[in-house]
Amino acid sequence: MFCYNCGKEIGEHTIICNNCGAKIKKSYNLLSLVGFICSFILVIPGLVCSIIGFLEIQKTNEKGKGLALAGIIISSFLISVLIVLLIIYLVNLSNTPGYPTYPNYYY
Repeated sequence: MFCYNCGKEIGEHTIICNNCGAKIKKSYNLLSLVGFICSFILVIPGLVCSIIGFLEIQKTNEKGKGLALAGIIISSFLISVLIVLLIIYLVNLSNTPGYPTYPNYYY
């Protein structure tokens, strides 16, 4: 992890930079927050944002790892539910009787 003020490398749990004295704030990763919110509304973009946010958090050590992980889990679950519902719909659609193929002479 690096200091945002002077750019020197600092420890992972450092609160104040030893070189310049600046306070080290860990902010939430924006993509993890967006991914978590979108996982309820727009499932696929929520999954993509959560995965990218999770990977960024591993590099930058920001907050929001739990939000990103929850977004990944919720989006994956909802996608699997939608796939199962689509399969059930398509199976029922193929089993419904359609119009008869033989000519109907009874008017």
